[in-house]
Amino acid sequence: MKNFPALFKGCFSRSKGILTIAAVVSIAIALLIISILNTSDPELIAIKLGFVDRDRSSISADFERYLTDDLGIVLVYSDNIDEMNTSLVEKRISGIIEIPSGFEAALLSGKTNPILLTFMGDYANEAFTRGYIDSYTQSLGVLSMMAGNDAAALSDLLEQTAANNIPVKVTEKEETLLKAETDKDSYRIMISFFMMFSFIMSIAIATMLFSDRMAGTYRRIKAGRVTSFEYVLSVAVIGAFMMLLINGPSLVIYALSGSDPGVPYAATAGLIAVFSIFVVAFGLLIGLVMPSNGSIIAVMIAVTTISSMLGGAWFPVDLAPRAFQVLGYVTPQHWFFEAVNAWQTGAGNPAGPTLIIVLAAALCFVLAGIQFTVNKSLSRI
Repeated sequence: MKNFPALFKGCFSRSKGILTIAAVVSIAIALLIISILNTSDPELIAIKLGFVDRDRSSISADFERYLTDDLGIVLVYSDNIDEMNTSLVEKRISGIIEIPSGFEAALLSGKTNPILLTFMGDYANEAFTRGYIDSYTQSLGVLSMMAGNDAAALSDLLEQTAANNIPVKVTEKEETLLKAETDKDSYRIMISFFMMFSFIMSIAIATMLFSDRMAGTYRRIKAGRVTSFEYVLSVAVIGAFMMLLINGPSLVIYALSGSDPGVPYAATAGLIAVFSIFVVAFGLLIGLVMPSNGSIIAVMIAVTTISSMLGGAWFPVDLAPRAFQVLGYVTPQHWFFEAVNAWQTGAGNPAGPTLIIVLAAALCFVLAGIQFTVNKSLSRI
């Protein structure tokens, strides 16, 4: 290991520019997330929700009035659920409310036919929309009992409450719950930025290895006293240092913001470290396999884009086709968010998903080591 300091110094000298960019962008990401936290509107009013009424009853009409008049929600009407789902994916609406057929009949008979809610990533508005709707349906149950489970009497009671401006019971907003949901939303955005930017910055690791291949470094290693292990380790340490600059300042600033995403900061730091190890290993492998800088950049951008999309870094994939969700299992982003969800919900063990990322990183390191040995022994560069 006596040659490692000199190798590291050389790699560091070549990487000053990219390391500086990594630190600057990291701080910019943190400031962006803090800005989101500080400017998040805690009000439920003026959010836009899709509204599908399949019951066409007096209750569904009153529920529509409740949403628009009492809560100030903007409703977008349609009977085409596919059209609504498209609007949800394109962020033209925050969620979809669907009143099922037979909703009033089920209520009057004492059965359950719940209002269907669909959200995608808008955790804060989802939490409070569900809270208001749960409160409303509970109140409907009380009114139904007062009406003797008679549809006409229930309709009269609803008209009286509306005419006398007596709103159906409204749940008070829990500011602490709102902040927790907003923190979780912002946390996911921050993590997604980290993962995508880490992948993109790993292009520097891959191109560094490719440049050494072009410069005949492998032949000099073979003829000199520098071992393969020392060389690969020096590049890997530079990669790890780059990941620390990308993630470290942002994570510290986020921690100081007082946000509580439901994941301990130590656990977050550990997950980011494991993911960074995978990214470094993947960058080493790509740098040793690809035949040109252009192919390295193309592959890394493609992998970043596709894995982020399949792994849920861009949007939750719960509503995506099953095949789409299954493909996500091969991405480290998917397992990162599985670990996050295990922490936030308390369901499941975050150690399992974390171990999968570790094993994927180990596999990349092994493959990179094999490829480096092959390249060196053949002295083809």
